[in-house]
Amino acid sequence: MPSVVRLVALALALAGCSVDDIAPEGRPCPCGPDTVCNPATNTCVRMAVDLGLPDGPAPDRAAALGDAGLPLGQSCTGADQCRSGNCADGVCCDAPCDVPCTACNLDGKEGKCSAEPPGTSCAPAVCQDSHTLAPEKTCDAAGLCQGAGTTSCAPYLCDMAAAACSTSCEDDGDCSTGARCADHKCLAPAGTPCGGAGECVSGFCADGVCCDTACAGPCRSCALANNEGTCTNVASGTDPDNDCSAAPPSTCGNDGSCDGNGACREHPAKTVCSAVCDSEGGDYWLENVKGCDGNGSCSLPLADQSCPGNFACSPFTDECYSSCTADSQCTGEWACDQLNGICFTKCMTDAQCKPSGGCSSGVCD
Repeated sequence: MPSVVRLVALALALAGCSVDDIAPEGRPCPCGPDTVCNPATNTCVRMAVDLGLPDGPAPDRAAALGDAGLPLGQSCTGADQCRSGNCADGVCCDAPCDVPCTACNLDGKEGKCSAEPPGTSCAPAVCQDSHTLAPEKTCDAAGLCQGAGTTSCAPYLCDMAAAACSTSCEDDGDCSTGARCADHKCLAPAGTPCGGAGECVSGFCADGVCCDTACAGPCRSCALANNEGTCTNVASGTDPDNDCSAAPPSTCGNDGSCDGNGACREHPAKTVCSAVCDSEGGDYWLENVKGCDGNGSCSLPLADQSCPGNFACSPFTDECYSSCTADSQCTGEWACDQLNGICFTKCMTDAQCKPSGGCSSGVCD
């Protein structure tokens, strides 16, 4: 009795080939008798198909396969049914096509492993743990399977079966740690981001987080680092919520920052709030000076004094300049650096200006 010849996928590299060598009708590419092209390896291979052939010399491959080996794009359930040796997405394919964001059954491209369109789902959503959801991943324009990171389900838990954050509760056990179930709704503990008081166990939502109190008033916050959820006074000299508008020193009012005790800070004691500018002789001296008393009143007598930063005072406003655009806004022995708006010592010799240059008319070049 003649025995049955069983052709197995020996992947014999008989000759190089490419997917373009496969004939449109699905017949073998020019690899020679008894072989077909495997585009995945770019080689001619024998196929694992039971042909039921008698013993003897192997017949011509095209004649031997006949209808037993399916061409590209035809429906299949296993690789041994296909001439290419690959069955992917239910059709005979030119490659294994087992990489995410590739498919072999796209419309108009059946049988050719191709990139799936951007936005195609490539990995389902999954609960990473009891309170963290990793959303569904999709293919991007580069053909990569990308996700959007993870999402906290707090104050709810992640439903492992549904691979989604829960939206209701029966008791506290259905909520994340510290949360409470009320009327089938999980209420968040202090420090949890919130959009309204009704989301919080405490009944207070301040500065975007559930807070232990209403945290009303200026210079207080419930969202300070390491103190989230606890209403805390803002540090002195800062004003993260812009609660305090700065007033001119002449008013002895707010200086534009917080005082560290839950209130806006006033201009400190001895801040000059009233004076007369004496410009006689170009010395620009402040006389009849009064300062803030630290309690919002301009009543503290101070000694006559010069302006800080070697600036001059204005005889029109009786106030010191805080920047300059001309030498006249600096005291007699100082010149104005107009680029930076500051006063600097005038030069007398070139040596004082090295290495920048020479001294011309009392100013370094």
